Order: sequence, then C-alpha cells, then structure tokens
Amino acid sequence: MLRFGTQRLAIAVGLALMALLPTTAFAASTATESISGVEIGFPIACGPSGSGDSLSTFSGGASGTISGVWSASVCHTGLSTHGVAATIIGGRFRVSGFAGWRYVTVYGSFAGGSISPGIETDYAVNGVGTCTQVFRLSVMGTGTFTATLVHYGAFFDSSCHVLSATLRGTGQITY
Repeated sequence: MLRFGTQRLAIAVGLALMALLPTTAFAASTATESISGVEIGFPIACGPSGSGDSLSTFSGGASGTISGVWSASVCHTGLSTHGVAATIIGGRFRVSGFAGWRYVTVYGSFAGGSISPGIETDYAVNGVGTCTQVFRLSVMGTGTFTATLVHYGAFFDSSCHVLSATLRGTGQITY
C-alpha cells in the first residue's frame, strides 16, 4: 500500500514540475500585452556600414496575458524632430512570465515599422536646461506593437542632448 501511495505522489510531483517548465506554448496562442521600460545602454551601430542606423535596447515589465518581463532590441534609421519619419529595419524581442499558471518565454522578431517625427519640448533658462522628445512608433513582425518613446535630456548649445529614454505601449504576440 505504501508503494502505491509513493507512486501517486511521484506522478503528482512530476506533473506539477512539468507545469512550471518554461515553454513557448503547446499550441499557437495570442498574448495581448502592455509594456513599459527603459533604454539600457547606449545605441550601437546596425545596418549597412556608414548608414547611421542604430540598435537601441530596452527592457521592463509586461502585463496582460503574460505577466513578467520583456526585452527588445530595435534597429532603426535616425530619429528626427524635423518632420522626417524613421524606419524600423528589424530587431528581436523576448517576453518571459506567467500566463495563468504556466511559465512561458516567447521570442519574436521585428520585420519593420516606423517611428514618427518627434516633438521636442525645451525647458531652458538662459540657454541651459532640460528637454524631452516624444516619438510614436509602430512595429510589425511576430506580433504588432504601438508605443510611445520619450527621450529625456539636457538642453545646452541650442540643442537637446539625450541622456535616457523610456518606452510604453501595447501589442499582440502570436506564440
């Protein structure tokens, strides 16, 4: 009798552990997510040599179908506050967290998108102060995202010198 109880306990523990294993999913699903985060590190070059394209990396928290954390790296042409939209060339993302009682990790890629011309607001006294630049972006790939990118910087020498950035938005991921 003790042996039968031990086997049942082992099976129950095994099933519970399998439910906690990271998975990408047993069947295709769609997650609706809200994200917020910060730019980590400095943008680095991407795209053809000499193109001026840059790779920006962000990470933060996700809530929605998957509650957890996310990170993304996006390659894009130069951002502008003078009427020229930037193009998202590519990139990739990862979202990890709990979808119900299951822990999932979803990987995806960006195939394209756009970043609208930014709106810059300067808060300067005698030519020195702070500034913000606000951009709207739309990304397509293994999902679709829309977000607001905000640059924060120091204003001097008649221009905004970006020091940090935040990203907040929503989207859907197929996994």
